[in-house]
Amino acid sequence: MTHPRYNDWPDDIKDYYEKIRNKIKKHGHVIQGTVDGKDALERPFAYTIGASFIIGAELLCFFPIKGKGLSIITGIINRILDAVKNGNLTLSSQILNDNYIYNLPIAMLVLEEDIKQDIESVWPKQLERDGFLAEFSTNDHKLVLLICTDKHGNFPWEEKCESYWPQLCPPPFVAMAQEQLTGDDSLLCRLEEDSFKRITDKEEVFEDEGEDSSAHEITTKMLDDGYTGKGTYTVAGLGIYVGEFKDGMMHGQGTFTWADGSKYEGEWKDGKWHGQGTYTWASGSKYVGEYKDGKQNGQGTFTWQNPWEQYV
Repeated sequence: MTHPRYNDWPDDIKDYYEKIRNKIKKHGHVIQGTVDGKDALERPFAYTIGASFIIGAELLCFFPIKGKGLSIITGIINRILDAVKNGNLTLSSQILNDNYIYNLPIAMLVLEEDIKQDIESVWPKQLERDGFLAEFSTNDHKLVLLICTDKHGNFPWEEKCESYWPQLCPPPFVAMAQEQLTGDDSLLCRLEEDSFKRITDKEEVFEDEGEDSSAHEITTKMLDDGYTGKGTYTVAGLGIYVGEFKDGMMHGQGTFTWADGSKYEGEWKDGKWHGQGTYTWASGSKYVGEYKDGKQNGQGTFTWQNPWEQYV
């Protein structure tokens, strides 16, 4: 099977597509490694494409892929896939302590559908149903998030976790994993306290044009009473929205910019992309066209900037 738009692609994109397809045909899956964002927003990760045809799920891990990093996480993921295929590992949310897989613990979290869609819209975009490699993963696949520890075996939700590990995986997902796997919500509480502090310190701003109210007062109004008007709202750990609101939801004209640099600019309805809009990926690729209920729908133009992701 060949992508329906295959003949419209430039030769370099066709070559990239063919390499992925041949790899999957030979090995059953590929593992993509890439880095999104720049400077403080830089966040490296690796994910599978094709594994869902074998185990019903694709795997994602935020991991330092430069140098030997990609080969290390590739080995970890492949051993997890082998263990699942051989019946030695159940695909469920758990903490793995298996020296066959890795010499340090690994948290494995099977994500709920709405969280899966949110993550795929920002990071492993080729797992989305409108990704140009979408045919290589199943429509109903699950997404499994792997969270690694520092060199001492401390998970990112532990205060003694060292180096870049506490921030490598987005903290809200780490907090979610901690609560589900250990029953402890301490990181979630810390994140909420930090978010509230940013609001009250006006580091996180949500202000109505022409209003004198404080950022905290207007945020509370939007959440509790259904704010209508123009404003700016920062979602901790995800991105920032600038535009119009109706009854506490993004509605009208607005722009949401994600932490990785990708953004949607255009019309919104009831908190979803709806109408004419432009989505720009962090790589520079761009879709300009019509949207309905948060998805591409109708006429549109896609401009591709080749990210040349690494693959193994």
